[in-house]
Amino acid sequence: MATNGNGYKVMLGEASTAASELETILEDLQGQIQDMTKCREEFLNDSLWYGPKKTEFNAKFENYMDFVNKLQGNGREYKTALEGMIRDYQE
Repeated sequence: MATNGNGYKVMLGEASTAASELETILEDLQGQIQDMTKCREEFLNDSLWYGPKKTEFNAKFENYMDFVNKLQGNGREYKTALEGMIRDYQE
């Protein structure tokens, strides 16, 4: 445990555990993103599906994937900040 400049206690062990668990979550999310991309390529194949509903589904899927990618990016930023805090308080 460390103390920051404001007198708050920083529990380094718990912070390290959180960073490790977040990495596991991000790796799992990356795998799911890859699976969803593969499913989309197979599902939206022109020989399987065509017409206006395909365009609508494609647009909704793009919005969903944009959100998931932003979620992953935010998670990576948070993990980087958490690891930086851990390094700062270990010194």
